[in-house]
Amino acid sequence: MKKLLAISLVSVIITTVIMISYTLSFSQFKTSDCVAKLNGYTFLKTYKLDNPQKEAEYSYVFSKDNNYMVIICNKDGLPRNASVTLYDSNRNLIASSYDEVNKRHYYALAYNCKSTGIYYMKFQFDEPSPDCSSVLAFKR
Repeated sequence: MKKLLAISLVSVIITTVIMISYTLSFSQFKTSDCVAKLNGYTFLKTYKLDNPQKEAEYSYVFSKDNNYMVIICNKDGLPRNASVTLYDSNRNLIASSYDEVNKRHYYALAYNCKSTGIYYMKFQFDEPSPDCSSVLAFKR
């Protein structure tokens, strides 16, 4: 029993170290201008969008009654013809940072979550966008 407990503890420690290393390696890709735009939101995750040709998609579990913000930046801190579209777990469109009527890209998308679940963020680019990243943040 003691051996099993010791093995479990070692496994937890190794997993924790790997997760911390993984988080630190991805945190290097944070664009400081992007993070500076959070304005009261708590940083959750950075998505490095490695020169996507047209689109990239990621998922994240959102929690009910939290507000989420997705910000898109390139190395200059500007989105340049990039947008993010948010979908619920059934792939129903929720919102987009692109305004179809005015043909305008916005650098951020804010969403007040009404239901806990998996949400999909589809990043789309009018043209390839090297060194682009996105920041996901929340506030209660």
